Amino acid sequence: MFVHNVKDKYFTLSFLAILLFPLFPNIMGSSQVHINVLVLLVSILPLFFVKIRINKVHISLLCYFTLCQLLLIPSAINDLSNKDVGLSMITSFLRPLLIYITYLSLVVIIDNVSLEKIFSILKVFVIISITYAFIEIFLLDYVKQLIFTLYKREHRENLYNVATTFFGTSYYSGYVYFSIFTLFLTRLELDKNKSTIFVTIASLLLVFLSQSKMLILAVLLAILIYGYLSNSKAFKVIVTIMLFSILLLLLNLESFFNYVEKYDLGFFRSLKTLLMYSSESNTLNFRIEQIEYATSLVFNSNVITGVGLAQDEMLESWIALFMYRYGLIGVFSFIILCFYLSRYCLVAMNADKNNVRLLSKSIFIWVMLLPVSQLSSAMIETSKMSYLSSFFFALLTITYDRSKHE
Repeated sequence: MFVHNVKDKYFTLSFLAILLFPLFPNIMGSSQVHINVLVLLVSILPLFFVKIRINKVHISLLCYFTLCQLLLIPSAINDLSNKDVGLSMITSFLRPLLIYITYLSLVVIIDNVSLEKIFSILKVFVIISITYAFIEIFLLDYVKQLIFTLYKREHRENLYNVATTFFGTSYYSGYVYFSIFTLFLTRLELDKNKSTIFVTIASLLLVFLSQSKMLILAVLLAILIYGYLSNSKAFKVIVTIMLFSILLLLLNLESFFNYVEKYDLGFFRSLKTLLMYSSESNTLNFRIEQIEYATSLVFNSNVITGVGLAQDEMLESWIALFMYRYGLIGVFSFIILCFYLSRYCLVAMNADKNNVRLLSKSIFIWVMLLPVSQLSSAMIETSKMSYLSSFFFALLTITYDRSKHE
């Protein structure tokens, strides 16, 4: 009982501390290396209490991160010839190992934490987030000094009307709340109280306030996938109506954008360019150029492994970053990992316990959409987002194990 209570409190404090910890952009710039150090320090202590039943999820993740770590050896050697060894290089090289340690630590911590407790912590975090987001957007002039000191980069004026919350960038923020939304989306089948409904809507709203087009797409796809998985006829009807509404909107894009132009929102201008004039979209073209750049470097050097750690490279999408860091093997390994984790989710979805079955649905949706959600940036390897991703991997490990030992 004592160990259980300690793990409970440790998870609560560490989860909230890591996600809410300041980025100090005036000091650190765009770097979040201090967050990586914090995550490592928080993750080390639970490893002294390791007692894990090895299952297929654990083995798959161990194989994936081991392969990634091995593939980084030639990439690191390439960088050593023209760069000084520093903390950022070390953490960049050891990233797969650090993520695996974080994952292992979270499995140990949350194994005895009830799902009700986990969802309670998530509710607290979302309530804090939605409150902060409204202050960040609508009251920025009154608290800008504090927000710029703790989280938001002052020179990024394009983010002033965007809810980056505690993560510094629109798609970082969008990814966190998209991930939480997938958990609460299925939770509504089991728990329909007002707080659960509010947090589900709030997490959805936070994704839209982030104005990340890729994560908004991921949310819409998550709802559609859940509509297919759900046993609720009412929800299936809602999803069908939503699908037809989207199709109708796509057929009348010009009229829609002409209507919303009067609100002078940068998000809709950017979305209009992306959907109607894609050749002029800086965001789309920039990411395509990054993929082409990384691919050409790898194919001209060594197709099997990567060409560097990508510390000084602007490579945002997972395809470009993984191609540069891990080579062609790394790209295909990520796709294979998503496939196998999806299969394990399907197995866990046959569990007798309703809460395990519903949680498995959420993680299935999240895993299926990883190749989409990571197109903005390879966030499963980045700072606070890697911690949240490890949290999802840990949840899958535990739900899969419980489904096999009921």
